[in-house]
Amino acid sequence: MSTLKTFRFRFEPDEQFPMFKRLAWEQVDLSTRDVLMNGVHPWTTNNDGTDVHPSLIDAFLQRLNDESAKMHELDGFGYCYDVSAQHGYYFEKKTRFERTLEYIRKSVWFVDNLSYLQLLEIAKRRLRESWGHRVARTLAEGACPGFQELRQFLKVKDKSIKLSGYGDIDQYDLGVVLSLDDFEGRDSLLIAEALPSLNFRKTAFLSGVTDSQGRLRLAPNIRKVTLTMIPQASDYQHLVWQVEREKETCRFRPEVGKSESKRRKAREFAEQWREDEGRLCFSTSMGRLCDMVE
Repeated sequence: MSTLKTFRFRFEPDEQFPMFKRLAWEQVDLSTRDVLMNGVHPWTTNNDGTDVHPSLIDAFLQRLNDESAKMHELDGFGYCYDVSAQHGYYFEKKTRFERTLEYIRKSVWFVDNLSYLQLLEIAKRRLRESWGHRVARTLAEGACPGFQELRQFLKVKDKSIKLSGYGDIDQYDLGVVLSLDDFEGRDSLLIAEALPSLNFRKTAFLSGVTDSQGRLRLAPNIRKVTLTMIPQASDYQHLVWQVEREKETCRFRPEVGKSESKRRKAREFAEQWREDEGRLCFSTSMGRLCDMVE
């Protein structure tokens, strides 16, 4: 039975904003045939939990940060910024790719499509639902960076307000003194206060990194692979085969150099697995290759 694994991705509605989606995943079993014929990317780690696939994260992020995955209008306002690979502490026992996936889940929202005006309306609706002193004070302080400016702003709304410092503000219920309309035109302030994440991508991104079953795939298929025979305790020969696939036929070429012992081992291997008369270089079927690997 195959021990290969891969990631299967899906989207889940965000708990606070169900109109937006978060990336979710699980690990599932994978066959050698799916790797070679369908390009599904295998996933393994070293014994210490470090990456075996160092180029995977760059290829994944390249697609996530590509212009085709972003919404042009939101990108113009800085709401589709690039995601970088995430580093962590060695004791976490997680690879950079897994840490980056977790970061994407926490910081990136996925939507089919979204305009700036739609985003602003969602933010305003959330602020109206949560309106009160805390929200009003945060917006007021964001709109008025200096105390005197803030004091004047509040006195325009209520002349009875008397402030000598920031400590006096909580004596008044700014949720009553102010309304959301008092911050008309301060769109970025409203959006930043209402939404915990401000990085968006199209849901169509996922089809560019998965197959029809949601499994990780960055290439349509694999034509060339390298197979290594792991030495046994009684056999110290480290033999490498370069394999090229053409449809269901796999052509094996060993790297033996001038080593007679490697040639002898390669001949034994070829005799065991070949479906032609090749003594060193030989051909076999995809089914035989899958049996060999597993």
